[in-house]
Amino acid sequence: MRARVFGAIALAALWMAATPVTAQEEPEGPQIRAPRCGAGSIIPDPREGCGPETPGDPGGWQQLTLFAVILVALAVIALLVRRQVRQAARLAQLDLADETEPS
Repeated sequence: MRARVFGAIALAALWMAATPVTAQEEPEGPQIRAPRCGAGSIIPDPREGCGPETPGDPGGWQQLTLFAVILVALAVIALLVRRQVRQAARLAQLDLADETEPS
């Protein structure tokens, strides 16, 4: 009984998977974008070029905002590390002061 059910399922799967072969269209070649803003060489001069046209372009607001967020995050991390180091130094001084006092 199980073998017949399995065979029926396998046969149905093979029947559904078999698709007729059709002719394919010619694939398009790679799209070549024309250089923007007069880029005449592989490494353009920094003075030639144009400003950002979309938010994701170099110098666009998205990149500048991301840069600001990264700078703020690094500043917060530095302040937290500084606070922890000072707190550890303060606790170490208190422990040393307690050990040097005679009981």
